[in-house]
Amino acid sequence: MVIVSGLVVMDCAVQVGQAQFPQPSAGFAPKRTYEVSYETMWQTVLRVLEEHRITTASFDKSTGRIATDYIQGITTMYAGGLGGVGQSRYKYNIIVEDVGAGKTRVNIICKLESTLAGSTGSTPWRDLSTQNAKLVAELEYWLYEQVEKAVQHGKVPPPEGAVLRRANLRWPVDKRH
Repeated sequence: MVIVSGLVVMDCAVQVGQAQFPQPSAGFAPKRTYEVSYETMWQTVLRVLEEHRITTASFDKSTGRIATDYIQGITTMYAGGLGGVGQSRYKYNIIVEDVGAGKTRVNIICKLESTLAGSTGSTPWRDLSTQNAKLVAELEYWLYEQVEKAVQHGKVPPPEGAVLRRANLRWPVDKRH
């Protein structure tokens, strides 16, 4: 006589935590080339990252490359946690390029990764960017939109050492950049 026992677990996933993926405005399409100098765009991109609390892992102004640290994505519990906990994260690789005549090109590439943690440990982080191309494009468009808003609304920092005329104050200079 064979006794079979088992637990039937419904295919159920529940999102936990407050993390959400940022969304661009409906119908937004990035320009990618902007009528601002390289210096202005470089400072604008760094300022936008700072305003949105996205830390930079590395950057090199001479090559125009910025790599962000990972940003927490959505955490999902499968079958109430019995089936494991899925975590996602993403990061940006940004290239700022001087294309001449006071114009700058910006290229934002997002990488989305996921892991599954269970009672026996975690799986390695896997790149899911290709399988989630729509979500990755939305994450890229969202950051483009933040940069464009900063350029359009004049949230561009003045050049290093510039004196602000109204209050005759100096713009805060971060020597790390």
